[in-house]
Amino acid sequence: MSHTMDEKLRGRLLPKNTGVIWTAHNETFRLGMGISMFHAMHCLLFLRSVLQDRLDGADISSSAYRSRRGESLHTHVPHCFSYVTQHVMCLGDSTIEPPWIEKDAAGNIQAFGIDGYGTHHKCKDTTRMLGVARRARTETFDPWDWQDGDTVETVFGS
Repeated sequence: MSHTMDEKLRGRLLPKNTGVIWTAHNETFRLGMGISMFHAMHCLLFLRSVLQDRLDGADISSSAYRSRRGESLHTHVPHCFSYVTQHVMCLGDSTIEPPWIEKDAAGNIQAFGIDGYGTHHKCKDTTRMLGVARRARTETFDPWDWQDGDTVETVFGS
């Protein structure tokens, strides 16, 4: 763990606009709407950064952790844990992960655990979400009649 690695991960996993879709609210104001996958990724990267600062002995009570809404570290951290938990529960990857096993010379199992390494998961294709997020860097989309449950696919096609 390091802030250098944090920046590399942020560059690889989050679009430059952090996955915000900009819509024309009126002739002079654009309204941003988030894509859930990128919100969850922001939360994971934020929690990783807070943990890294804590491991480095940095003062994590500083104003550097305040959100744009003035949200403090003590409200942003619980929000992110809750959001990531909801995200994981919503996606519900049902892949069965086999254990790693340590045996003694006689072949008796001495230890085992489950870490998920080397297991193939059935993942959702994120190509469309990434494409819309990249377009949103330079393009303002026409507003639509947003409804609860709208997705990138239902609004922009699959």
